[in-house]
Amino acid sequence: MLYVSKFMLRNTRVTNALVMLLLLFAATGCQQSVSYEMVPASGIVQLDGEPLANAKVVFHSETNPRAFGTTDSQGRFQLSTLKQGEGVPRGDFIVKIVSTEDTKSISGKAVNLSPLYGENGVKIVTVSDDNENDFEIALKSRPTSRDYMSTNTLEEP
Repeated sequence: MLYVSKFMLRNTRVTNALVMLLLLFAATGCQQSVSYEMVPASGIVQLDGEPLANAKVVFHSETNPRAFGTTDSQGRFQLSTLKQGEGVPRGDFIVKIVSTEDTKSISGKAVNLSPLYGENGVKIVTVSDDNENDFEIALKSRPTSRDYMSTNTLEEP
């Protein structure tokens, strides 16, 4: 009789574990994706006053999806997100800029941006319905501490 009780106890634990796993899978599978109302956002990136081509622009937020764009030959970019598509949700974003192997000045010279622009960010911008959401990003070949962000002010303490 003791043998049956141990078997039943072990079997009950296995059953409970299986039920918990099924509930966990059901809960994660039933989550609805968050939908954001998107607004158009664009801008221009300049390095030392000249348009910068083929630079990656990232609008980073703690609460909204990241938006991405690549500058064209005139330094212009349009932003979009991976899941929501064209545009950006409203809110505050840290602008980060990263060079690629194809990033060039207007004269065609290869450019390697300071990693501080991509790691720390350039500035905080607000995307809203109240403005055109066309942002000017001015970078320097040799940035000083005033040309990039030293801390992420969007993160909560």
